[in-house]
Amino acid sequence: MEFLLGVNYWASNAGLFTWRNFDATVVEKDFKLLSENGVNTIRVFPSWDVFQPISDSYGCKETFRFRVGETPVEYTDFPNSGLSKPALENFKTLLTLAEKYNLKVIVSLITGWMSGRRFMPDAIKHLNPITDPKAVNFECRFIKDFIAETKNYKQIIAWEPGNECNAMSLESDESINELWLSAITNTIRAEDPTRPIFAGMHGLSAGGKWKLETLGLYTDVQTIHPYPQFTPYCSKDALNDMRSVFHAAAENEYYASISKTPCMVEEIGSLGPMFLSNIVSYVEKALVTSFASGSTGFLWWCAFDQDKFDFSPYDIVAMEQNLGLANVDHTPKPELLKLKETAKFLKELGSLPKPNVDATVILNSGQDEWAIAYGSYMLAIQSGLNVDFMYENQRLPKRDNYIIPCISDLNGIPKLLLDELVLEVKNGANLYITYDGGYVGRFEEITGLKVAGRYEKQKTISYNGGSILADVTLNLDCATAKPVILADDGSVLLSENVLGKGKVFFLNAPLERAYTTQNNPEETVLYKLYKDVIPVKYALDFNDKKLAVYHYGNDKAMLINFNDYAEFNIPSVKIKKAINAEVKGNVLTLTKSYAYIEYEEIL
Repeated sequence: MEFLLGVNYWASNAGLFTWRNFDATVVEKDFKLLSENGVNTIRVFPSWDVFQPISDSYGCKETFRFRVGETPVEYTDFPNSGLSKPALENFKTLLTLAEKYNLKVIVSLITGWMSGRRFMPDAIKHLNPITDPKAVNFECRFIKDFIAETKNYKQIIAWEPGNECNAMSLESDESINELWLSAITNTIRAEDPTRPIFAGMHGLSAGGKWKLETLGLYTDVQTIHPYPQFTPYCSKDALNDMRSVFHAAAENEYYASISKTPCMVEEIGSLGPMFLSNIVSYVEKALVTSFASGSTGFLWWCAFDQDKFDFSPYDIVAMEQNLGLANVDHTPKPELLKLKETAKFLKELGSLPKPNVDATVILNSGQDEWAIAYGSYMLAIQSGLNVDFMYENQRLPKRDNYIIPCISDLNGIPKLLLDELVLEVKNGANLYITYDGGYVGRFEEITGLKVAGRYEKQKTISYNGGSILADVTLNLDCATAKPVILADDGSVLLSENVLGKGKVFFLNAPLERAYTTQNNPEETVLYKLYKDVIPVKYALDFNDKKLAVYHYGNDKAMLINFNDYAEFNIPSVKIKKAINAEVKGNVLTLTKSYAYIEYEEIL
C-alpha cells in the first residue's frame, strides 16, 4: 500500500463546524491546495450530532419517542438510525471532490469527541457512549446506515470506530471497553468486509483499560497521536531535538509490536508556535523517521489554521488556533512546502520493508511501560540498532538479542517466559537485564552474581564520564560473572556471564528510565551502555550517536542526520545507489538531513 501522507481535515472556513456550515466551493479549493502540495490522504470526521440529530421527546409512551426535529425517527429517510440525509449528501459531495483531486479518505465514524468538545446526539448526550446499551445501539445503527450509503465510493480506504473514542469514557473497565469495540467493529465488518478498520485511538498501552493487544484483535491498523505535551516525557526537549523527533517512530513501534498489527502516525503536530516557531525541520525529520521506521502513514494535525473562529474551542483555547499546514487564506506555510518536497523523495523511493530487528525489548507490568519503551528505543537508535517490543504475557520471538529493561517489580518476569529466555541464551542468544529495584528469578544462575546487599536510597552512579540516578541499588559480588564496567566507587555496574553458548549482561542501574526522564540524553554517553553490549552486525556502521540508521536486509539503509556536519567515512562498503547523498572515495556526504543508500560490503 502507498505510504499515506496527508492531513486531518476540517474545512478552512468552518473548522469543527464544517458540517453545520458546509460549503462545497471551499472544500474544493481546500482539496486543490492540498493535492498540489503532496497530500495523498485525508482523515475526515462526520460530526455525530450533525449526522445523527436525534432527540428524546420523553413522551408518556415509547411509541415515536425518538425524533429528528419533530419528525419521529420512524418517518425519516433512515428510520432505523435517524441518519441525516442532508448531512449525508454533503459527505457524498466531499467524497466526489476527493476523487477529483485523487485524495484517499479515512472515515472516523463516531466523532463524539474532538479538540476537547463532545459532539453527541441530544437523545444520548447524557449517557456514557461506551458503557450504556442504548448509546451503543444508536452508534451501531448509525454506522450500519452510514456505511451502506457511502461504501461504494472508492476513495474511502478505511473505516475507524471514531475519533479517539477511548477519550469518551475514561472510567469504563477493560471488559466493557472490549465489548464496545467488538460491537462497533463487527457492525463495520458486517456492512463492509472489504476495507480495513483503523483504530483511531490514542494514549494506549500494553496494560491498562484499553490494551494494545486487544485493539490488535479487532482492528487492522493501530494509530498514534504523538503530541509532545500530551505524551509523558516527550516535551522535555526542543521539538526539533533528536529525541523529540523520534517520539513518533518509537511510539509507532511500541504500538505495532504489542498489537501485532501495522501502525501509522495518524495525528501529529507541533501544538502551535509556542512550542516551536519554525517547525520545518521537525516536519521533515519526523516524517522521514516515521517512514523509515515502518509506519504506514503520516497525517498532520491539521490542514488549515483555525484562528479566525469565534466558537469553542478556538475562542478559548490558544493552542487550538495555529496548527495547520496552510493559512485560512490558502497560502501554504513553509512546512506544507517541506511536506511536498519530502513527498517527492518518498515517491521516488517507493515502498520499503520493515527495518531489521536487532533485539526484542521485553516490557513488564510493574513499570511505566511507555517511559521504558521510549528509552530503550532511543538507546538502540543511537547505537546503530533497531528494536521491537513484547509484553510479559506474549510469546517470545526468535532473536539474537533480548533486553529486559529496568526490572522494577517484585513479581519479576513470569517463570514461563524466563525459562524460554534461558533456553534461547543457552542456544546462543544474548540477554541484557537492567535493574530498577525489581526481582529476577534464578538470579544467581542466570547472571553469575550474588547479592551482598540491597539498598533503597537514591544514589547517583557515576562511571566513565556518565551518571545514572538510581532509587534502588545492589551490592554485587561476582561468582561466575566477570565485571565489564565498574562505577567510579569501585562497585560492579555492568557484568557479563557466559550461559551455555550465549551471554547474560546485568546493569545495576535503571538505564532506560534515566534516559527518558532527563533532558537531552542523546548528548550523553548513556547510549554506549547499549552499543558496548549489543553487537552491530552490519558492514555499514557509522559509529555516530547522532546519525540514525535503519537497515533493510544487509544492503539497504535509511540515514537521518542530527549532526551539524554531513560527511561520514564509509571504509567497509561500496555505495551502489544514493538518494540525497554523494560519494567521493571513502566519504559519504548527505545533501539533505536524510538519505537512502544501497551498498555492498568490501571483502
